[in-house]
Amino acid sequence: MATCIGCGGRFPQRNANHRYCTKNCGDKARSKQRYWKPGGRREVMQMQQTSTASTVGSCTQCGLLFQRKTAHTRRCPSCVARFPRRKRSYPKAPASQRGYGREHQQLRKRWAARMQTELILCAKCGLEIWPGQRWDLGHTTDRTAYTGPEHAFCNRSAGARKRERLRRERLGFSPEPTSRTW
Repeated sequence: MATCIGCGGRFPQRNANHRYCTKNCGDKARSKQRYWKPGGRREVMQMQQTSTASTVGSCTQCGLLFQRKTAHTRRCPSCVARFPRRKRSYPKAPASQRGYGREHQQLRKRWAARMQTELILCAKCGLEIWPGQRWDLGHTTDRTAYTGPEHAFCNRSAGARKRERLRRERLGFSPEPTSRTW
């Protein structure tokens, strides 16, 4: 269930891009914003003709069109004001305290040198890690031994799955039954 940005009601979200419970609710909410052009596609074309294509953008938060101040601006000013980015409330521990001390750094340098000369396989998925591709030095779940180089995506998604599983266990969540047989 998601919360509608327009009316604040709850609705089943079909995908991550849906922000409004109905089309009418979205149209009402967007018409109140000064960045919305109610003329639809024709107005979008006029906006793009009057300015360069890089300065017209679609907000990643709410999907509205807005004039970008820079090419890297991704959210409209109203979303920036409503949903500020959260900053880390605690200082990040040094690498050695997180388990990435001298031994880890030396082993990673050795693997990096080896990866320059030969094709290495990811320890998690078994696919090749190409030169220039982001990679991490993987370890076992109890952090007692290294498994070898892994794609950064493979390594970090495995950690995120573990963190989510532990969080659900701690809060007492159980998987919701579905009507589908997987």
